[in-house]
Amino acid sequence: MFLDPMLNLGLISPDDAKSLMINDIALGEKWAQNEVERYTYRMPGQATAYYYGYNKMQALRTQTELQLREDFDQKAYHDFILAQGMLPPNILRDAVMNEFVPSQRD
Repeated sequence: MFLDPMLNLGLISPDDAKSLMINDIALGEKWAQNEVERYTYRMPGQATAYYYGYNKMQALRTQTELQLREDFDQKAYHDFILAQGMLPPNILRDAVMNEFVPSQRD
């Protein structure tokens, strides 16, 4: 999560990032090289995009739990999320709030 922006801002060199992954995270050399390439020229911004999505998913779950309180069913929530497929966060939030939440109150 922090290596992606550091690499893209020039705050760490690709070689130093690779060494960090090998020595501190215990990745193999080929895997570490693949990650450095993914974070730099193949998919810059990819790791931060995952973190953005993670934050959006956490916020959506919290909002849903607050809406439903004791009616919140974790399994039903996760089943609903997975059934939606790959959606942008704002469309997924609309689906949860307009379909899932009302269906759980019935």
